[in-house]
Amino acid sequence: MNSIFNIFYLMRPHHWIKNLLIFIPITLSNNNLDIDNLFNLLLTFISMSLCASSIYILNDIFDKKDDQLHPQKKTRPYAKGEISTIFALFIFLVLFVISLFLVSFIDNNLIYILLVYLLLNIFYSYILKKIYLLDIILLAFFFTFRILLGGLASDVPISFWLLAFSSSFFFSLATIKRCSELISSNLHKNKTNLNRGYQEDDLNILFIFGVSSGYLSILILILYSTSDNLTKYYDSYLFLGLVVLIVFYWLNRLWLITHRKKMIYDPIIFALKDKVSIFLGLLLIFLFVISKNSYLL
Repeated sequence: MNSIFNIFYLMRPHHWIKNLLIFIPITLSNNNLDIDNLFNLLLTFISMSLCASSIYILNDIFDKKDDQLHPQKKTRPYAKGEISTIFALFIFLVLFVISLFLVSFIDNNLIYILLVYLLLNIFYSYILKKIYLLDIILLAFFFTFRILLGGLASDVPISFWLLAFSSSFFFSLATIKRCSELISSNLHKNKTNLNRGYQEDDLNILFIFGVSSGYLSILILILYSTSDNLTKYYDSYLFLGLVVLIVFYWLNRLWLITHRKKMIYDPIIFALKDKVSIFLGLLLIFLFVISKNSYLL
C-alpha cells in the first residue's frame, strides 16, 4: 500500500521554492501589488508547483533504470519499487489536471502554456536530455520560464535585461548540476551520465562553459545596475554594488564547491541546506526591502 510519505516524496515539494521566481517580475517592477495581482500570482505559484510535481513523477517513470544506478536517486520511492507505475501515473494525472483547473481562473491562455511546458518536458525526458549542451539550455529555460509565467500572470512585461541575466545565470546553475552528476558518476563508476551525451573527460570544458556563463550574468547585472531604468527605482549605488558583490561571491562559491566534488546534484537544493547561501539570500532580501525607493543607505 502506498504511504502518504511516499506520495509526498514523489511530489518533491522542496523543489517548489524554485517557483518563487514567478514573483520576480512584479517584485522588480514599479507596479503596486494589488489584491488581484497577488491572487493571480499565488494561484499561479500553486498551479506551477503542482504542474512541476506531476512532471517530476513522469521523470521518475522515464528515468527509473538510471535512477536505480544513481547513488542518491536510487532511494526514491518509485526507483525502490515502493510505488507502482499505474499509481504514479494516476497521481501525475490528478496533479496536472488540478494545475490546469487553477490557472483557468486567471487566463485560459495559461492552460495552453502549461500544456506546452508539459510536452516540452516529455520531449526533454525522452530525447533532448541525451543531446549534450541542449539539455543544459533547456534546464536553464525551465527556470526562465517561471519568470516569464510570472510576468504573464501579473501583466508585467519582462525586460531584456532580466531575460538576458536569467538565461545566462540559470545556464551556469544548470551546468553545475550536470557537472556534479558527471563527477558523481565518475566517482561511483556508473554510466548514468553517458546516457545524457557526456563523456568522462567533458568535465573541464563544462566547467569553462558554466563559469563563463556565470560571469556573463554578473557582467549583465553590472551593466543593468548602472542603467537609467534601475536608478529610477533604487536610489543607492551602494545597494546595487552590494547586490552584484553578493551574487558574484555566491556563484563563485558554488563553482568552487562543485570543483571540490562536494556539490549535490541540484545546486538549488544545496543552497536551501547551505547556511552561507541562506544568509546571503536573507541579506539580499533585507537590502532590497530597505533600498527600494528609499534613501536609507
